[in-house]
Amino acid sequence: MGDLLHFTKFESFLKIIHSNKLRYGLLYNCNDPLEKRVITDEHIHSIPQEYRREVVENGKFLSYEVDDDLIAKSFGRFERYYKESLRLLCFVESDNPSSHPRMWAQYGDNYQGVCLSFDKEKLLSGVADNHHIYNVDYDAPMSEINKFMQSTRISKEQFRDNYNEGFSDSFISNYIEDILSNPLTPYRFKHSDWSDENETRIIGVMPEDTYLDIRDSLNGIIITGYSNFDKELLEGLLPKVYRGNKLVRRVSFQPGMKEGGILL
Repeated sequence: MGDLLHFTKFESFLKIIHSNKLRYGLLYNCNDPLEKRVITDEHIHSIPQEYRREVVENGKFLSYEVDDDLIAKSFGRFERYYKESLRLLCFVESDNPSSHPRMWAQYGDNYQGVCLSFDKEKLLSGVADNHHIYNVDYDAPMSEINKFMQSTRISKEQFRDNYNEGFSDSFISNYIEDILSNPLTPYRFKHSDWSDENETRIIGVMPEDTYLDIRDSLNGIIITGYSNFDKELLEGLLPKVYRGNKLVRRVSFQPGMKEGGILL
């Protein structure tokens, strides 16, 4: 079992280290547009055909339009709830922070940010029971996943019984939870092109200010040679509880190198 690495900007690191907490972010803000659409693409098909029509331009399908104002309002509320309530934290499972230059570039503010290293077992022991932990699989059984997602479409009976009042928070939350708790949930899988991330993720329906405590699991604070702060200055910015623990390490990268080197 490797450590869990979390790459972030320096400004975010200061907030994390002084609060001893990682804040869950909105899944809808993730950088993979396909993940944003997993649920929204499916639930639009739940609208009875007599209430929706295709918008076509120059022979190309663009979208659906809903002819019933109440239905449009109900599904609009469904989509807003999904966008504002489904949150996650993402980590790279690895024992070597220097072997992930793309993560430094993409999430670590172009090598000027910080990588936080956590003991996996200790960190995940603090995850709430109603949140889901996935070790992402990069070999997705797409035909099975597609069948599962089609089976989650809201039935006509559910639609008839629930949409008149506008879908309730509990109805939407339970709908999303059923998808998250299934072994074939699309959120457990990613395309093989992302496999170098070796991602572990925590995901769930949760309110805006939801955090994960890091107090007992943090075991490393890594910066690069491109950081504006050296080790000594960074250690001086740490809360007293972390000083003197030799948590801060520095990674040196050279152009063209496949891996950097850890400078203790």
